[in-house]
Amino acid sequence: MKTFASLLLLLLLFGVAQAYAFRTKPERNLATQLSRYLQLPDALRQSRQGAVVLISFRIDADDRLADLQVHTSDRGLNESLARQLVGQKVVRTGPDRNAVQWVRLRFVP
Repeated sequence: MKTFASLLLLLLLFGVAQAYAFRTKPERNLATQLSRYLQLPDALRQSRQGAVVLISFRIDADDRLADLQVHTSDRGLNESLARQLVGQKVVRTGPDRNAVQWVRLRFVP
């Protein structure tokens, strides 16, 4: 009977731990993190058109964006987005700090 009660208590504690793990917020992906720092650029606001933008970067030792490049054909849009993102802090989602990260963002006016 004592063994059964111990096993039941162990299962109950395991269930509570699993429920807590599912309630915690999952780590945000990089696209979500970058979108927090961005506002709709004037070039897109004036044209009233949406755009899909590719951004490549590395994450430095201080968890900030480094070596950032915006890949579009519009130079003004590239500069506007780069100004908003350079040096912003992010939470790494992968183990490799030195790898080039690629993020695709969609802008809707």
